[in-house]
Amino acid sequence: TLIQNISEMNSGNLVAQQNEVNVLKLLYKERENQAHISSMDSAEFVPFELEDMIISRNTKDALRIIHSIKNSEAHYAPLLVWIIGKIINSASYARQNQNPKISLEKSGVWKNKISDYMVFIKHHSLKKLIQLQKNVFELDIVSKGLVKKDFWNELDDIVIDLTSN
Repeated sequence: TLIQNISEMNSGNLVAQQNEVNVLKLLYKERENQAHISSMDSAEFVPFELEDMIISRNTKDALRIIHSIKNSEAHYAPLLVWIIGKIINSASYARQNQNPKISLEKSGVWKNKISDYMVFIKHHSLKKLIQLQKNVFELDIVSKGLVKKDFWNELDDIVIDLTSN
């Protein structure tokens, strides 16, 4: 066993044995942290967290989610197009409506997210949202392989555009 090997290698030297144990503790903690980080970045259910990161205009975490999905669940591309499209379409319809909150509810936005959407909408003009709708249409075509562009780069560009001023 490992403990027996440490004892035999450092027979009679308790300080060396303690150092070996400390090294093992550090290695174990590092491995445990890596496992925790990778489980947090698991793409299972992460695509739906993307909406929250985008409407809160959190570029860093939105891109982290996208890259996590790209690395582990690349077949989620159509779902990502749908999520981005839903955000943009809901915001666009609300922007054009006299009562944006009701428009958001009718678009299927959960009540607990409406206030975040209202802040998000204030940062995007209707003209910008319409252009982003066109970009999502193009992204959908790219995801289906009909246009030879890098889907993930195009998606990053749209997310950066959505989350920055």
